[in-house]
Amino acid sequence: MRHTVNYGTQKLDVVITRSQRKTLQIEVHPDLSVRVIAPEDAAIEDIEQKIIKKGRWIIKQQIYFEQFLPRTPKREYVSGETHLYLGRRYLLKIRMASTNSVTLKGGELWVFVRDINNKQSVIHTLTAWYYRHANDHFKAAIQKYMDSFKKYHLETPPWEIKRMTKRWGSCTPKGKILLNPE
Repeated sequence: MRHTVNYGTQKLDVVITRSQRKTLQIEVHPDLSVRVIAPEDAAIEDIEQKIIKKGRWIIKQQIYFEQFLPRTPKREYVSGETHLYLGRRYLLKIRMASTNSVTLKGGELWVFVRDINNKQSVIHTLTAWYYRHANDHFKAAIQKYMDSFKKYHLETPPWEIKRMTKRWGSCTPKGKILLNPE
């Protein structure tokens, strides 16, 4: 059940779920949503009071998670829009060339393609560049941390770059590490 609780001048939108439990649980998720799991017999007024009591913590968590939300609109892959690379913004410049390539110059990300009107070519060229650079950075980071564990004689685990919509990375049951290039 959706519910809104006034906390000072702010409104906290929460989803209340009832469960066979004795205590109330408040969860703040990375998408800034708030979920309350309450005992089946809890009065709505009691639930609201608990939410108000935890209001400061809820807002603090939402502010923390806001930094991880997408900071940029959906990409159009046209000259003039900004793209992120290693946490910095770069202005995209698309130019015609005899071979497809990408170059980082100052605050600009130059994409050279045979046909500047072919959006898929621009996307493919830039994505391949991101993957190559992500591979280099992840390889260096994994090696750096594996060196810290030399005394345990551990082997470097298998790993792969995989675009995931809701995760930064994960590990399969067989020990393979999956890393998000984003």
